[in-house]
Parts: sequence; structure tokens; C-alpha cells
Amino acid sequence: MQMSHLLSTGVAALTLTLLAGCEPKDTAERVDLVPARAAGSQGPGGFCIRDSQGLSVRVRNQSNIDALQVTQTRVRFETGAVVTLPTAPMPGGSFAVTGPFPIPAGCFNPDCGFEITVNVTGTLPNEVSGNNTESGICIG
Repeated sequence: MQMSHLLSTGVAALTLTLLAGCEPKDTAERVDLVPARAAGSQGPGGFCIRDSQGLSVRVRNQSNIDALQVTQTRVRFETGAVVTLPTAPMPGGSFAVTGPFPIPAGCFNPDCGFEITVNVTGTLPNEVSGNNTESGICIG
């Protein structure tokens, strides 16, 4: 009786050990696109990269995996205007500039707030989520 109990306990322990080693783990690196501030800047003002044509958005691929497809970047201005433009494919660790996004009339009242979302249409379905959107401001 004791021997069979030890055997069944040992088999159960071995089974649990084997099952614990078989748990699926998501260790594969994924593409990770994020809005990026202008070099050397910080805070929401760092996303204000503009000229007479409008607002440009820097998109950074902060993974080592190449983003091989064209993705979509959206800027939603505080006036309610929404503009979506394509972002070029980019190698891992690189940047792409999308835009210019035309700044709508009346946005500077006195400042112009906006929200940037990269990979807005989910073109890269296995992309890291939760860090695709940032808020920015251009001081009037």
C-alpha cells in the first residue's frame, strides 16, 4: 500500500513538473511602433514638429523586428479634425517621418493640442499594444 502510494505520488509530481515545463511562453519579440518626440525634447511639446505645411510625426520602431508593411498614423486635433496618413515600412530600431498633417484653422486657441496614434488600423496585428498613442501640443 505504501509503495503504490509513493508511486502514484511520484507520478503525480512528475506529471506536474512536466506540465509546468510545457506552459506556453510568449518570448517572441514583436514589432513595437510608437510616436517619437523630436530629438532632445521632452513632454507633450516634443511631439510638435511643424513647418508651414503642417505637423510631422516621427514614428519609431523600438523593436529589433522589421515593420515590413505600410501602416497608418492618425492625428486627432482638439478641434475635432482627424487626419490619417500612411507611414512607410521601417527596419527595427529606426524612425520614419509621416506627414505633414495639415493643422486645421482655429486649432491655435491659443495652443493646438492633438493626439497621435500609430498603427491605428492594426496593419501589424502582432504589434505591441498599449503604447501606440501620445498626446502632443504646439504652443501658439
